[in-house]
Amino acid sequence: MYAGAGMALARPRRRASAQEVTPSPPITGTTLRVLMPQHPLGSYDDALRNLGARWATAQGVTLQLDLIPEVDLPATIDAEIEDESGHDLIGTNLPLLHLAGDLQDLAPLADRLVELYGPPADASDLSTRLPDGRRPALSIAYAPAPLIYRRSVWERYGLPDGPATWDQLHETGSQLWHEEGMNLGFGLSREPGSERFAAMLLASFGGALLNEDGEVVIDSPESLEAVRFATALYRDAMSPESLDWHTDRPARLLADGIVSIVSDDISTIRLAQQRNQEIANDLFLAPPPAGPTGNAVTPASSYRAFHIPRFTANPDAAHAFILMLVASSAELVGGSQLADRAAYGSLVPDLVQAGGWLDTDPYGGQPQGKLASLKTSAAWTAHPGAPAPASALASRAHAEFQLSRMLARAASGDLSPEESVAETARWLREQARAQLVIR
Repeated sequence: MYAGAGMALARPRRRASAQEVTPSPPITGTTLRVLMPQHPLGSYDDALRNLGARWATAQGVTLQLDLIPEVDLPATIDAEIEDESGHDLIGTNLPLLHLAGDLQDLAPLADRLVELYGPPADASDLSTRLPDGRRPALSIAYAPAPLIYRRSVWERYGLPDGPATWDQLHETGSQLWHEEGMNLGFGLSREPGSERFAAMLLASFGGALLNEDGEVVIDSPESLEAVRFATALYRDAMSPESLDWHTDRPARLLADGIVSIVSDDISTIRLAQQRNQEIANDLFLAPPPAGPTGNAVTPASSYRAFHIPRFTANPDAAHAFILMLVASSAELVGGSQLADRAAYGSLVPDLVQAGGWLDTDPYGGQPQGKLASLKTSAAWTAHPGAPAPASALASRAHAEFQLSRMLARAASGDLSPEESVAETARWLREQARAQLVIR
């Protein structure tokens, strides 16, 4: 039984069919096992299942589609790679570049998609390519993660368009916490949203994990200043719960009126529409806040990345399934209720054209037009590890939540900011020296 989205969905028209991407050699009579994380919205999982069922029937393939909680994915993937047995195709929200030695190179498939649909968006392209040109992953879409804030709340403090800088966020967030008991919806725990918050903050202060040559540079004055700022932000404007954050907490706390702002994709707004329409109508978008360097960027909340393990029993069907999903981008963007941007935007022109989906929001968002700012999200959506090129070392660091751990150690007082930055730098250099980043 599918989890419903709680609202009627407009059906985007498809621009390619499963038959148009029929593989060669034929895959009829084979079995394809696919592992993916559950989407925050049941409507996306429904769309995925429907597409998979139609494709499997058309191709004569037995499809096993396993959608599991995101929190359970890492252990499942590690076990399958260790056993060299399991799913033929693995989808994740972050590309697993640090597992490149255990994954097939999807560069030829990426080249084929460029031939069919033109170049992908930078967020999808740069996040899946190693410096040597290999692609252990292929991204079919990404979900921009703007600031999502309660407009009526921030307007009372003179910021109807939300905070434009981290200093504004700190000052006004502190007022909101002390005067109204509303804290900031940012986490400092070992989960993807907290890691994204840490990466966004680090970049805006001019810090980075690595430089363009792949050298560890986390122990820079800029990184230290970012950690000091996070410590002050936690002290002045955040609840102790931030240290024990869970993936679904931002959406729930925002919809319940407990926090005033989060950084997440707009599935957060859709969930609020189901829980509290009044609050949902009060939610607006802002780009990432600027820091001392003015560098206002943030990673996506998801890159909808796919990987084919070296042990796969059915690589041809795995390739064909990815091709079908890309060809069905409009249907999947619709299933995400516009949270996703297709990697190959030529397949979903209705999303960004004047008077299109982001202008009119066929999924019930009010007031109409408040999602239009997502048309420019490519300008502030970065790949993991930015500003350096994506790398196996940065991938492993994010997968193990090294940035959020760095902030949490300092915010909680377990280590000083200087000690916490040094600890992260030591971990990165040990990984690089031991050459454990690619198996």
